[in-house]
Amino acid sequence: MKKQIKKDLTKIKKTKNVSMMSISQNRGGVFLPVSKAIHLASLRKYVFQNKWQEVTIEGRPLTATHQDIIEAIFFCAEDIKEFQGGKLAVKFAPGKVLKLLGAGENYTWLYEKIKDLALNIITIKKIGDKDQMPPIKHIIDDFDKTDESMNKKLPNGEYAKYRYIVFSETFMSFLRNDVLLFYKDKIPAILSLKNPILKSIARFCLSHKETNMSLDEVLDSLKVSAGKRYRRKIKKEIVENANSLLSFGIKLLKIRTGDNAGKIGIFYNKKDILLQHNNQ
Repeated sequence: MKKQIKKDLTKIKKTKNVSMMSISQNRGGVFLPVSKAIHLASLRKYVFQNKWQEVTIEGRPLTATHQDIIEAIFFCAEDIKEFQGGKLAVKFAPGKVLKLLGAGENYTWLYEKIKDLALNIITIKKIGDKDQMPPIKHIIDDFDKTDESMNKKLPNGEYAKYRYIVFSETFMSFLRNDVLLFYKDKIPAILSLKNPILKSIARFCLSHKETNMSLDEVLDSLKVSAGKRYRRKIKKEIVENANSLLSFGIKLLKIRTGDNAGKIGIFYNKKDILLQHNNQ
């Protein structure tokens, strides 16, 4: 971490009412529903569009894995502080993040993925909205991966190495102008889902008050490959893992009426989840 960042950390305030998740991040385009975007690695500019938004990414495309890491860091945060001007500093233990991600002790992999978050410019245009959000020049400003001074002794006698990640002013401005989603309690369940498409479906539904769409429509909205053989394989795997989505209130049922009659549909209603929670 740069010396100036370290110095500034003593001047900023703690904040609790914060979320790293928002509607636009979960409705497709910002994070692709794959673990690796090998097929897009050579592109310097990527454009995505569905019925809700148009997303342009200049630089390295981001995947569901990058979104996993942001959410894991937020879930494992030991301390969150806000700079004057809007940047956000999050203190976390990389070891805890790796454990939550099920990634063993692969610190090099984690640091490389975090570095990706500083290598892109993201522009989001909401369809039909006259007031457009300013571009995200990069998601993070700085990441301290070498400072060994922030150690804390744990109950088992071991030491956790802590790091700071600083989310950029433009990313935080984007969040303030978007609709935040508060599902921190669901992050471990999302990260435990079998593949990035299941994770993207869960996040997509959580960005709506209600979802009533065919499975194909949801996959098209997320721009999951429409190749017939691949699509059949993915749909089969989603149906086989339907029970894992039930914990989010997401149901896969056969559609009985309308143009999509006979197809598998995805159904979600936020009110149903709130009622279940209140009755527990």
